[in-house]
Amino acid sequence: MGIDRVIQNRKPAIAFYGGEPLLRFDLIKNIIELVKNYGKFEKFAYNFTTNGTLLSDHVIKYMVKNNIGVLISLDEPKQIHNRYRV
Repeated sequence: MGIDRVIQNRKPAIAFYGGEPLLRFDLIKNIIELVKNYGKFEKFAYNFTTNGTLLSDHVIKYMVKNNIGVLISLDEPKQIHNRYRV
C-alpha cells in the first residue's frame, strides 16, 4: 500500500488530555457534538486520556455511542510518581 493511500484513509483526530479532561465532560460533549454537526468534519476520531476516577456509566455509554478512544494513565504511589518531577 502506497503512502498516498495510507494518508487518504487516515482520520483527523481530536484528543483531550492534560489535567483530568473528564472534569469538563460537558465541554468535551459540546465540542464533539459541534464538530459532528458541522458537516464536513463527520469523520473525525476522538480520544482522551484520563486517570479513570471519573468514568461512570453515563460517560462510558457516551464513549461507546460515539466511538471515542480512551487511554487510562496509571500513577505510582506519590513518592515514586513525583520522584522525577521538578
